[in-house]
Amino acid sequence: MRIKILCQNRVGLLRDILDLLLESGVDVVRGEVGGERGEAIYLACPDLVDQQLQALMPRLKGIGGVTGVAQVELLPGERRRGDADALPGGFSLDGSLGEILGRFEKAVLQRLLGEYPSSRLLARRLGVSHTTIANKLRQHGLGRE
Repeated sequence: MRIKILCQNRVGLLRDILDLLLESGVDVVRGEVGGERGEAIYLACPDLVDQQLQALMPRLKGIGGVTGVAQVELLPGERRRGDADALPGGFSLDGSLGEILGRFEKAVLQRLLGEYPSSRLLARRLGVSHTTIANKLRQHGLGRE
């Protein structure tokens, strides 16, 4: 899950937020500061689930300087890269629909595999079962080493 925290730009705010997430057992794998004056903090937390975020929202909003918390699809840097990589130049549309989708599926799995430390978290991210992910990784020759 990716979250956006609207806030005032103050010294120590990021540390306060990260301390709260750490004590709640939330792993933050990436973060960005956004907005013209640094009024938003974006965090990628792959193991954070909706129910946990709902429970954390009041505590996050209780941190001095935090004005709002919301779930977002992508971090700003991911969005910029995504715009540039909408359909990579080397991506071939040759073959049947099944072959094209297979290559795309493999590319998606390769890209996300580095971001998610376990196939269970990857399965949760993609909204499929762990068995489905294990089979897809095996099908595409993308095992963990």
